[in-house]
Amino acid sequence: MSARLEETRLGLEKQLGETRLGLEKRLEETRLGLDSRIEETRLSLDKRIEGLRLSLEKQLEQTRLGLEARVATSQAELMRWMFGAVGLQVLAILGGVAALIKLVH
Repeated sequence: MSARLEETRLGLEKQLGETRLGLEKRLEETRLGLDSRIEETRLSLDKRIEGLRLSLEKQLEQTRLGLEARVATSQAELMRWMFGAVGLQVLAILGGVAALIKLVH
């Protein structure tokens, strides 16, 4: 009976060792697979972030150019109004001077 018990114990220890080795192998395979997936995800996210960054930079540049154009248009409009107002004042002054000259002569 003792020989049989010893044989059973040895068989169980062998199975336990094989199971442990199998589980360790599966654990390492799972770890490597997860490491690979994590790296793929990181690269994919890096690529998407770079694409978004470029898109935002393009939108920012377009907005800046649009604002510059609006500022230039506003400046031109302001200058036109300023010269128009000055011209009107000059005409009014010249008209007043002409009226005074007629009154004096």
